[in-house]
Amino acid sequence: YSHAPGTAFAPGMHTVTVTATDDSGNATSCSFTIDVLPPVEPFLSYPAASFCQGSGSVAP
Repeated sequence: YSHAPGTAFAPGMHTVTVTATDDSGNATSCSFTIDVLPPVEPFLSYPAASFCQGSGSVAP
């Protein structure tokens, strides 16, 4: 592999190449591209009257 197994990819486009070699030294490769998107913060939407009773606040 051109990318160490178990390590994370940073956001962006990455090409990964996999090479296999047999005992006779014959080799072949395959490449593919992945697009890693940055994480998106979750968003919660709900009718306040049906979820929260009483007083108080929620800070982001």
